[in-house]
Amino acid sequence: MAFSRSYTLKLEIIMANPPLLTVTNPWLLWLFLHGWEGDPGWGKSHAGQVAIATAIHELANQVEDAEARKQIQAVAAKSIARSGEKLSAGL
Repeated sequence: MAFSRSYTLKLEIIMANPPLLTVTNPWLLWLFLHGWEGDPGWGKSHAGQVAIATAIHELANQVEDAEARKQIQAVAAKSIARSGEKLSAGL
């Protein structure tokens, strides 16, 4: 599939300067498209919890306050570990 030059240029500009709170991680975008859309119960499974906590951990990199950033990432990492253990145990 070929895209027009103007579309490609717009996409390059957006990707180089994403607006605030824009998710550019391809894994999270795939989850949004295939996992969240149309399912109000999404996120309640252990896999959903891992995805949410991963997104929070990644977004915390944008917090300027180092102490707050560390606390947010520590809580998100604990959540990822707990949900990951439950997921691998098949619960």
